[in-house]
Amino acid sequence: MSTQAVLRLMRKVRIMLPIIKFLPWQVVSAVALGLLIGSMAGCAYRDEGVDFDKELTMKEDGLVYTIREDKPFTGKAYLTVCGRECMPFLHWEGEFKDGKKHGTFVFPESRKSNDIFRPGGKHVVRVKFKDGIEVEQAKVP
Repeated sequence: MSTQAVLRLMRKVRIMLPIIKFLPWQVVSAVALGLLIGSMAGCAYRDEGVDFDKELTMKEDGLVYTIREDKPFTGKAYLTVCGRECMPFLHWEGEFKDGKKHGTFVFPESRKSNDIFRPGGKHVVRVKFKDGIEVEQAKVP
């Protein structure tokens, strides 16, 4: 767990202190353990692909490029809610080829840019792209 994640967890606990003093210690311990395990699982979730916000950019030509190499990106990418520092909720995940969407993308059911989903969860839409053009869509109940 990163230092920032620990500091964020400590802030959450400090905010909850007035409530915690009235709860039995078993309840407090169970909640704290759940938060700790959830935070660790969230940070470790995305092992494949690259974080769009940290390593990629979309240029005026509409293609996605790697920031460091300034060439069209090919591979898997995802957009997290808070940069891998909290629970593993995503805005989207998918594949690119030569800077264009190519392969399967997973979005929240609404397909709104500010909505989120939990990978492996329900209420998502799988969309297939070929050379940047949507060719198929399937809702996962």
